[in-house]
Amino acid sequence: MPAKPDDIHAATRYTYWDSNEGFTCPPCQSPLRHEYNNGGRRVETIKGPLWVVTNYYSCTNRECEMHDAFPTVYPSTLKHKRHALDVWAKVIQHYFKHHLNYSLIAELMWDDWEVSISRSTIKHICEYFEMAGKQYMDEKVLEDVKTRGRIILSLDGAQPVKHEPSLWILSDRLTGHVLLERNVESAPSSKLEALLTEVETKFGVPIEAVISDKQKNIVNAVKSFRPEIPHVFCQYHFLAHVAEYIASKDSRLKKMLKKTVLKFSIVANRKLADSNDLYKLFYPIAEELKCAISTRGDPFKIFPGVECHENLQFIGK
Repeated sequence: MPAKPDDIHAATRYTYWDSNEGFTCPPCQSPLRHEYNNGGRRVETIKGPLWVVTNYYSCTNRECEMHDAFPTVYPSTLKHKRHALDVWAKVIQHYFKHHLNYSLIAELMWDDWEVSISRSTIKHICEYFEMAGKQYMDEKVLEDVKTRGRIILSLDGAQPVKHEPSLWILSDRLTGHVLLERNVESAPSSKLEALLTEVETKFGVPIEAVISDKQKNIVNAVKSFRPEIPHVFCQYHFLAHVAEYIASKDSRLKKMLKKTVLKFSIVANRKLADSNDLYKLFYPIAEELKCAISTRGDPFKIFPGVECHENLQFIGK
């Protein structure tokens, strides 16, 4: 089993099956079962590397096309791709919108985001993007989708920089094919509903279930498009949204504590310890206070502000 690299400090992400329909198969309504997980893999994002553990499930109905083990995909990641959707979006914008060459894009991705990406990978992303726009015309893809007779649609969007276009990719979980991609200025529910309709029109088979994170525009688009179809949500992303409000309050707590501690004379002047006996005497406690406020937290375990408060309480005892 692969081991999480030491340079990935973010909490490990796990993918789970989460649906309003329960632990049942969307096409045939038979029970699902957990098969295994992949042990984890590295995913490079604009905000830093992640370690993502993907769980695989299967339908207990041997006649169902979902009987073979299938993965639940983590939001904004692409199957078998090292770089996340936000990295793809930025690369595509640099190439198609700003007309930069592959080498310059590689340099900018490192300078701006510290994302290491090769020239050949950038070339592959750009070619893949162009191909996806035409892929529905490919006879093999069309045949695969029509043979299945239904689409289990996965859709996800990434906007690497605020106020810039976002990249949306719609793919079929049954065949693994990308069905549609769009680089759009905005993605209201009406726009996404139009993309769902476009997929059905181009491939001539119905969308029978949707897998996505719980963005409001996606939820509204699916309800408007066809409210009766199952809509499966990513559990991690759902919990992350719940934690956002608490995290904003916690951020203010940490800023207040950090600002207060840094104003302490023994902390502010600790660098004078070599030339001042008083600051030399209090240097150990000053370093301990400095460490106490240098918290990063751990998602779903402890917020950095709360951790900072607990550290200072411990020192005060």
